[in-house]
Amino acid sequence: MTGGDFKPSEGDWTCSDAGCGNVNFARRSSCNRCGIEKKEDKTKKQGIEIGASAAEKSKGLFSADDWQCTKCGNVNWARRSTCNMCNAPKLVEVEERTGLG
Repeated sequence: MTGGDFKPSEGDWTCSDAGCGNVNFARRSSCNRCGIEKKEDKTKKQGIEIGASAAEKSKGLFSADDWQCTKCGNVNWARRSTCNMCNAPKLVEVEERTGLG
């Protein structure tokens, strides 16, 4: 098997250490090669990518990477970081949940 045939599954992650770069299974919280902890992404997608089928239906107006705003429903081009109708962000910071009110 050659290295070019490998396709990681959804959630798999690459070690952030430049000298390692090992691809780890999603279930791992640290790299199984060098032991560095997985860096958690503190942003969450607010918008939803429209996907290939919706892009095809638009007859060239939109691409599969374009996103639909979850606040107002407007479809935005992929390059936009905020909705051009309501200004809602594409990505939002995720607050740490502590369980304290």
